[in-house]
Amino acid sequence: STDTNTDTVTVAAPPAPPGIGFFTDLSFVTNEDESPVGDPLFVEGRAASCNLDPGVAETSQIRLQSQRTGDDETYTENETGADTGVFRILPDVPTADATQTPVVVGNAVMETEGGDTITASFVDCASGTPVSASATRTVVSSARSWRG
Repeated sequence: STDTNTDTVTVAAPPAPPGIGFFTDLSFVTNEDESPVGDPLFVEGRAASCNLDPGVAETSQIRLQSQRTGDDETYTENETGADTGVFRILPDVPTADATQTPVVVGNAVMETEGGDTITASFVDCASGTPVSASATRTVVSSARSWRG
């Protein structure tokens, strides 16, 4: 006689680690580590901990900081769909040349300059503690030097 009893075991995969990236455009396909002053920033965060309700496209907060100018901006990221854990600042983050525009913290514009580094970071939505995911983007002096 053959035993036909079977058991099914379902094991949930651990969530992917959090991450942040800068991209070349709204397609969020190509990562970008360097760009000229004045070009917009396209930022995406991946955070399973911020996907609190699998039936709802949620929002999260992400912080961008300029190492050279001291600009510090917080933006709302929108989840790309219910239960994705992928959040994007839409449409983009405008930037301005801090050598020509005063730096104003909290105005939703990243005032930066050539040689600057912009760091993106966020906190764990479930616990409120900082998440160890961050990304940096270097700013070069001008579009002319960037595009050569």
